[in-house]
Amino acid sequence: MTPEQVHHAYAHETHAAELRSEAAEFRRAAGLRTGLRTRLGLTLVTLGTRLAAQSVPDPTRLPGAVAAR
Repeated sequence: MTPEQVHHAYAHETHAAELRSEAAEFRRAAGLRTGLRTRLGLTLVTLGTRLAAQSVPDPTRLPGAVAAR
């Protein structure tokens, strides 16, 4: 690695550690919510992600679609 790459990697690791520390502090201050509301929200997000990931149907194969000539 070049000195610039080493410096960049060190700076990145330092910043990532600071962010992890801040996130942990925030979770401690806010309290980890594991109630019904949180579980329901995560379930809805998971469901929405699965639905969005499904392939979009070909519009020419939908019922009532007119075939292109």
